[in-house]
Amino acid sequence: MARENIKEHVHEDISVASARLRILHVASELFYHEGIRSVGIDTLIERSHVAKATFYHHFRSKDALIAAYLEARKEVFLAWFDAAVQPFAGSPQEQLMALFEALRQKVSVPAYRGCAFINASTEFPDIAHPGHVLPQSTKHEVLQRLRTICRQTNAARPDMLADQLMLLMEGVFVTTPIFGVEGPASGVEEAASLLIAAHCSAKPVL
Repeated sequence: MARENIKEHVHEDISVASARLRILHVASELFYHEGIRSVGIDTLIERSHVAKATFYHHFRSKDALIAAYLEARKEVFLAWFDAAVQPFAGSPQEQLMALFEALRQKVSVPAYRGCAFINASTEFPDIAHPGHVLPQSTKHEVLQRLRTICRQTNAARPDMLADQLMLLMEGVFVTTPIFGVEGPASGVEEAASLLIAAHCSAKPVL
């Protein structure tokens, strides 16, 4: 293949990839800040600066785009979780405290508009819709990660500790858009510390 043709094919591949990423980026911004149902395909096409045919080449429907959006969010969120706890590997209680410190920082950004997964599942109550399925799978994965860490502590009931920490985390996601970071979420680290201490010093209740 001539060098010019190679360059043309490389340029085409980059253009195709960048178009898909551009659509996904625009969708991520609009879906998160304006709500998924309120954003139409025409708006996505216009903001992404792509042709309608290009849009449908990458995403056969809005539901397919919703699935891609939530998959990307899931990947980013789980990477955030892992990055928060990884430096304290081998010290599970420190991992948990680091996670909740990172959580407080995460919800403190000015553009925070709540948990993308809770928002999506609220918009799509149909349990078969990707807008519900993917948030559900993400939350289950987070809970499993919490249980894995809690089982490394000396907690009498590690799964119960994980469940309660999950409730605390979800409470932060829900209350922050309403009360702001100076509201109940400001005490999340202390609440987590008290929960962990209570479980790790308690004897099993038979």
